[in-house]
Amino acid sequence: ELWPILLAKLTWPKVLMGRRVLYFIDIDSARYALINGYSPSRVSMDILWRCAREEVVLSTLPWYARVASPANPGDDPSRLEFRAVQEAGVAIVDPVAPDVLLESSLFA
Repeated sequence: ELWPILLAKLTWPKVLMGRRVLYFIDIDSARYALINGYSPSRVSMDILWRCAREEVVLSTLPWYARVASPANPGDDPSRLEFRAVQEAGVAIVDPVAPDVLLESSLFA
């Protein structure tokens, strides 16, 4: 659960810069680690330090929310299932060039 958070920060810096960012996490231990900036695992600590660094560099204000998988809007996309979020009108962006909307009923 920590790796996707870091990956998002590294992939979309222009989108996240200077914003309040809501992250949905379905594992409490990962959420607590992100909030506290600590894990007894060396590998997790490396990820946490990189996450913290990106927050400073990007001037983001993160909020880490616990949401169980069935209610998590990011759960299906994390499994490469996009139908439900597309039906809800969520914008799909190119992860390489996030400034370009690929398709969206929100901005049509």
